[in-house]
Amino acid sequence: MLPLLALLPFLALTTALPAPSANVAPGPTGTAVTSKLPLKLLASRQYSDSLVERQAWLKHQAKSLQAKYALSLDEEWKKLIGMSKRDSGSVQLEDLNYDGTYAGTVSIGTPAQDLLLVLDTGSSDLWAAGSGCSADFCEDVETFNKNASTSYQTADGTFRITYGSGSAAGDYGTDVVDLAGFSLANTTFAVVDQATSGLIDEPLSGIMGFGWTALASSNASPWWETLASTGQWDDPEFGVYMARFRGVDNATNDEQEGGEITFGGVDSSKYSGDLNYISIDDSAKDYWRIAVEGLSVNGDDISLSSPQAAIDTGTTLIGVPSSTISSIYAQIPNSEPLDSSVVGSAGYYQFPCNATASVTFTFGGQEYEMDGEDMNLGSFTDDESMCTGAFFEQQMSSRSPIQWIVGAAFLKNVYAAFRYEPAAIGFASLVANGTSS
Repeated sequence: MLPLLALLPFLALTTALPAPSANVAPGPTGTAVTSKLPLKLLASRQYSDSLVERQAWLKHQAKSLQAKYALSLDEEWKKLIGMSKRDSGSVQLEDLNYDGTYAGTVSIGTPAQDLLLVLDTGSSDLWAAGSGCSADFCEDVETFNKNASTSYQTADGTFRITYGSGSAAGDYGTDVVDLAGFSLANTTFAVVDQATSGLIDEPLSGIMGFGWTALASSNASPWWETLASTGQWDDPEFGVYMARFRGVDNATNDEQEGGEITFGGVDSSKYSGDLNYISIDDSAKDYWRIAVEGLSVNGDDISLSSPQAAIDTGTTLIGVPSSTISSIYAQIPNSEPLDSSVVGSAGYYQFPCNATASVTFTFGGQEYEMDGEDMNLGSFTDDESMCTGAFFEQQMSSRSPIQWIVGAAFLKNVYAAFRYEPAAIGFASLVANGTSS
């Protein structure tokens, strides 16, 4: 997530933290088998009155998305955007300073130490700032003190990530990790003690990945996968509902009800009809990825060859290849590339704020429409008649298993289920009171 890099980036996705107590349904023996985790919406510079602040937010989104997927980016594309290459085996980090990322309170250690972490399906490692962290941001966030936990154990290997905007490093360990009432001992995670200022900011302390084991730099099974594979959940899946507050008259910069994640099942009260599950082959268990079967903009179909897309709760933007980005914005009259000097990053497009920008995805044979509020990110230049779009140019390597990254701009429009067995991603339309409008 990050790096929503919320992303959970890109324009990272925003939001969230759990209420003090989780809603846990007990099993026959009193063991929790399903649990709901409410999310909190953090303030976002995207809606600041200051143009400088809005541009800084937009720049962070691009840099975070690029850093998060750096290992999968095309080498020539990285040269073009002036991006440094990340170390092999690194895990994503992102600048989540009010950049809209979904996060939850995770308890680590004995006694438990509560940390606000990004909840990110686009990565698989658990990372938290340690009490010995020397980065400036560590002075303002909760950190993990391994010496204060009686259950902490040192593990082999070191953690390190390096990319254009900064780096982080630390050591691996194991400890008890509890989220939404599910406690798992001997969970592998990284305790970071060195980090470049600006990688993440308060109130976030790190990232918790919900991708598959194959993506984990530690080679350890992620928390969610261990629970799902050992029968500790009622159903081996988790469901995600992301709230939308853009365009809501009474919305504030700090919304307590930012959404909900249900572990061990799904929340059927949030969607209508049946979940449309799209199967994932065993060979594709790395990112949560499925094929984009179709895309239309203002009623016109965009030519695609069923590209593989990572479904990423830790990202706000929708990253698409260079060959596709111009076709998308060509369907919106008077669209144009956003001058890279404005936010320090190429890849964005803008269009007249009053233009119609209707976008529909096709997954698993069904169409899903994006709300116009999610396609239009707002104005980021002195010309307030022009608004920036949520589709961002991101050229992946020919060796990458994914070509697209689909983040919160789309996911806020559906209820999403991530199923362990049989592996699949499911989408369903939100019920009227399940939207954030």
